[in-house]
Amino acid sequence: MKPDRPNRRTVLKAGAAGLAAGGLVPLLTGSSALARDRADAFERRLEERRKLAIHRGCRFLADQENHGRFGKTDKAVVALTSLSVLALMAHGSTDGRGPYGEKVSKGLNFLIERVTKRQKDLSWHEGYFYHPNDRSSRMHGQGFATLALATALGSSTGRRYREIRDVLKKAVACIEQSQTVTGGFGYDPVSSGDHEGSVTVTVAQGLR
Repeated sequence: MKPDRPNRRTVLKAGAAGLAAGGLVPLLTGSSALARDRADAFERRLEERRKLAIHRGCRFLADQENHGRFGKTDKAVVALTSLSVLALMAHGSTDGRGPYGEKVSKGLNFLIERVTKRQKDLSWHEGYFYHPNDRSSRMHGQGFATLALATALGSSTGRRYREIRDVLKKAVACIEQSQTVTGGFGYDPVSSGDHEGSVTVTVAQGLR
């Protein structure tokens, strides 16, 4: 008569018991813990490097500010100023507060004046962020500037809040009047013609 053969489950249980008795399970558990510790340490080092990179980037941007404008020339100055202000606000500074609060305020003032000091004979819609020597920003700059002011509005109060809100209303009205027949937005603040994809995305971000 043949002896009964142990089933698979019995064999596995016996094997696990043997590993535990031999001290291999704690060893494997310790290896997992060591791997987790190494992963955590790597993530901490990576986080420190990210913070350092952000700090250096914001410091570089702050050094570029000149009477509220960011950039060495007038080329794309509306878009560059808007993006620089957005970056400094993302770092944690707000209008007049934080390590770069003064730079943010000056940048916002520069953008606001593009609308409030509008030339009377200017053919573009009121609310367009116009700079006479900036031929590059155009409706890209309109979207970025609208986004920057809308972001700043959330932490503004009193007279400053009303000032930013009033400019934003004009900026949005300009955008509405500039929508093309295809539903998107083109390079210039005009309602006729075809749209351009990247302009439409930028303007939509500002409206959102």
